[in-house]
Amino acid sequence: AYFRSLTDNKGITGYHVPGKEHQNVPCMTSVGVLCRLLAGEKRTSGSIRLGVEQILKQPPVWKKKNPQSPFYYWYYATQVMHHMGGTSWSDWNRVMRQAVPEQQIKTGEERGSWSPGGDQWGQHGGRLYTTCLSIYMLEVYYRHLPIYNYGLK
Repeated sequence: AYFRSLTDNKGITGYHVPGKEHQNVPCMTSVGVLCRLLAGEKRTSGSIRLGVEQILKQPPVWKKKNPQSPFYYWYYATQVMHHMGGTSWSDWNRVMRQAVPEQQIKTGEERGSWSPGGDQWGQHGGRLYTTCLSIYMLEVYYRHLPIYNYGLK
């Protein structure tokens, strides 16, 4: 109920109830949708679907400077899409599984890690933070059982 109260009629979750302080912060939409899914809300819910549509508008595309905390956002968005399954997951996964490994450092002392990037949390958390979140995204297939049964046996 709390995350629903922070979600506007477009599926965007903010730090505050919809109104003048409600902001379009992608990471909050991904966190809000994931928390609601884990709390048992149906993935067919209208505002869940709208939140997923908002997330799909901002796939994991690397930019030198991205003030919207991409690692934090991508980490939670990847879990959302994994649990949603279907085309939401396949569309997100197709981009994520290429974009994340492409940015991994391939040579030198930092080989195998990811650079902190241009977002504020990457700068605070540093290389360990961005490397951990990148690895977590790439192993979402193994770390999380899908919440919903996709009809697989």
